Amino acid sequence: MDKTTAVIDSPEALGAALCRHVPDMANGFTITTRDSQLQLTVTAEDTRPFIAAMERLLKGKIRQIQRGHQERVLDEKEAIFDANNKIIAERQAEYARLLWDGNPPFTTDELDRIAAIYRAAMSRKKADSHTDTGI
Repeated sequence: MDKTTAVIDSPEALGAALCRHVPDMANGFTITTRDSQLQLTVTAEDTRPFIAAMERLLKGKIRQIQRGHQERVLDEKEAIFDANNKIIAERQAEYARLLWDGNPPFTTDELDRIAAIYRAAMSRKKADSHTDTGI
């Protein structure tokens, strides 16, 4: 007997086996070793411990695959988070360097605009102080 069985490694395929094949084992089944040297027929009345063991095995394998998937997703999110933190840290370091070097992070036009706003505010303040009668 030369049968090749594919490895089942997805939760969906394992779930299908759990729902379809394990209940069918209650009718009896045959265990065959890879080299076909041993063939053991399990009758319907002797299947209960095998079914329980197969259910535990398949459910455990499904949980293992799902945990592995969740860990990969978390690893990917952590890598994105780390990359974003690195960008933020680099920007903060550049900003701190600009301030430390005495170079504010403003363009010449922005500095001129700030100076104009300051001058206008000071002119208003002087004008308000001259028109104040003190009454």
